Amino acid sequence: MLKLAIIIFCTVFAASISYAQKNDTIPINDTIKVVDEKVYEMFDIEKQPEFPGGQEGLYKYLAENVKYPEAARKNNKSGMAALTFVIEKDGTVSTVNVIRDPGMGMGEEAKRVVAVMPNWLPAEVKGKPVRVKFTLPVRFKLE
Repeated sequence: MLKLAIIIFCTVFAASISYAQKNDTIPINDTIKVVDEKVYEMFDIEKQPEFPGGQEGLYKYLAENVKYPEAARKNNKSGMAALTFVIEKDGTVSTVNVIRDPGMGMGEEAKRVVAVMPNWLPAEVKGKPVRVKFTLPVRFKLE
């Protein structure tokens, strides 16, 4: 479990490096509100969004909630899923996209966990909350 936490810590740390890949948007569910406002990139904002408890809280959340997909475990498959999502002005997570999927259920599992994460402290520009796109890699590795 400690090794999994360390792996998740390292992959989340890498989240500051944004992936330039784009795939079709896969909404979390059919009830996502449509907001016609600018979505900022991480480098365009003054105050970064923050998960409750900071990066340590994010690592802990992922370690406690990500379940290794059974198909991947049975086939001894490891890999890294990468997701993008929008952190809304109110801190909710929306529009989760899997931009890198190693297969065997890993992308779907990472998306499931991100889709239900607690609200973040939103990003800010000029002291006002803004929508921001966030990239998060999630590494799956069998020990």
